[in-house]
Amino acid sequence: MSIEAFIWRYERGEIVATPLDEILRVFHSYADSFDEVTGVLHVQFDSAGNSCDIYLGAKAAASGATPGIMISRPLHDPRLWDCVLEIMRSGNVILFFSDDTTPLYATAGAPAHFPQDLIQSLGEPKLVASAQDILKSHET
Repeated sequence: MSIEAFIWRYERGEIVATPLDEILRVFHSYADSFDEVTGVLHVQFDSAGNSCDIYLGAKAAASGATPGIMISRPLHDPRLWDCVLEIMRSGNVILFFSDDTTPLYATAGAPAHFPQDLIQSLGEPKLVASAQDILKSHET
């Protein structure tokens, strides 16, 4: 069974779009391709077997932003999570996974911006400071 990772940005309880150029800049070193029609960014770390797809939405290229990011079958490669952490540090961002593990955030004031119903659904988020912290959140 595979999992997905979701990255959402909030401001005062409302979802806020993440600029596409910010995402492409962060993943630039690992971007293998970006399909402007589907909004899928394929990232690769060293080899084709060490890759994953990042879904930004079909309207991302046209609008220049995305309301949410979904990483399909995220890797255990710390470089992926370093990139994600850079996005998380750029605002009030929550990272959560489809396997119901604890949601994560990277800036001290971020949880105050998350909607209460989201916190009630996902659980109390945990502060992370490194890619290793994110990876440790999925150790068994």
